[in-house]
Amino acid sequence: MGEIAPPTSGLLEVRPLGAGDLPAIQSLFRDVFKQDLSDAFHAWKYRDGHSGAVGVFRAGKLVAHYAGIGADILLQGKPAKALQIVDVMVSVEARNTVRANSPFFLAASTFLQSHIGYQQPYLLGYGFPSHRHLRLAQHLNLYAPVGGMTELRIEADPKGRLSDLRFRWRRLEHANWERYVASADALWQGMQASLTSGILVRRDAKRLAYRYLQHPHQPYLLWMLESRLTGRPSAIVVLKQEAERLLLMDIVTPLDRMRDALRLTALQTSRQFSLPLVGWFSASYAAQVAPTAAKLTALPISTPANIWTDGPKPDELQDLWWLTAGDTDFL
Repeated sequence: MGEIAPPTSGLLEVRPLGAGDLPAIQSLFRDVFKQDLSDAFHAWKYRDGHSGAVGVFRAGKLVAHYAGIGADILLQGKPAKALQIVDVMVSVEARNTVRANSPFFLAASTFLQSHIGYQQPYLLGYGFPSHRHLRLAQHLNLYAPVGGMTELRIEADPKGRLSDLRFRWRRLEHANWERYVASADALWQGMQASLTSGILVRRDAKRLAYRYLQHPHQPYLLWMLESRLTGRPSAIVVLKQEAERLLLMDIVTPLDRMRDALRLTALQTSRQFSLPLVGWFSASYAAQVAPTAAKLTALPISTPANIWTDGPKPDELQDLWWLTAGDTDFL
């Protein structure tokens, strides 16, 4: 277990962040990511009791921010809690060192030590750092890699092939969501039963509604695939429509149905939008679920594990995460 190095300057203050710090967080977010962080989005993401954040201040100014949002997970079939690391930000003037007294290190180590590990509220941490950011965290003994991400791409069919008449699609929205809650939960039960060797973020009806229907700014397309003959649900897919692609945010279906569900989704998006279907999947699962027409490309994104505090070791977690684009907080 690591120990936090003391600041070398009395001007550095490391502390948890609260509601009164929002203007400073928004200012740093704007400087780092070149976009605004709205009050509504911050409140949606950082729900009370489901998140935490640590800031480093220099002469009263926020120069580093490190935060996490909680998620219920299944770790090889057993319930647990994990924290998705988000909004890792360091101001330009505070990036001149990667030593163990840097603002980034102080924010990260303080946060990990108080939130993640066997003796903390959350057992695991996860996120989507670039390879460069992961190398920095490895250098400081904060993270270790336990997986990667792969892009799956299915081009639109210019011939406009017919849909599979055995199935039909239903649009899921706020207005009809309650009607399909039981179906969504049943699909989630089937999915988790098919992935008992992995690590999954919960994808039941409550989680889907929060993540996609209640997002304050971003609209998503939620579709349910069901049998025309029996009406039995086969899959739920969540899509984000972009200018040149349909980004598959999520899919909820048992593993043995996933390849066919992705094929049917690509058929539908090709017919309706004439756009390719693109998804992100954990590299360890991508080839297993990819339809024949899919092209797979490794992404420059790593899946990290916390090594700063006492918790499951990286070799115990290697290639276990099931993650998609919808597990991010920024898409």
